[in-house]
Amino acid sequence: METLNSKQVIAREIKSMLARLGLTQRDLAKLLAITPAGVSDKLHGRSSFTFDELLIIAGSFGLSLQELLGDELVSSRVPSPSYVEEKGKKKAVPAGFIPTGTTYQMVTSTEPELVSVGPAGLEPATKGL
Repeated sequence: METLNSKQVIAREIKSMLARLGLTQRDLAKLLAITPAGVSDKLHGRSSFTFDELLIIAGSFGLSLQELLGDELVSSRVPSPSYVEEKGKKKAVPAGFIPTGTTYQMVTSTEPELVSVGPAGLEPATKGL
């Protein structure tokens, strides 16, 4: 099963909200006063929605952030980050998300070489061993 990053999870939730309300990406672009291409990048996880944009979306439709993003995403405890060595420097890796139906399970890494999902659940990856 794939591990999603936070941009992808938020994009999925906003796409779902748009579908429920019968709105298009163009409608969202007008609401946020950005280009349709900018909305497309956000909805495909290539760029992030800003906190202000999330507030605009939720406020425009009379939703709380929790209703917009989902209970599991907003109210779950976030695990401690993992740390990786990148170009000789220690880098924090944020939580990743594994879809479990209509909710998500948070995991400690979005780096595929650090965490993989096997039949027994989360397991250390064996890449490079």
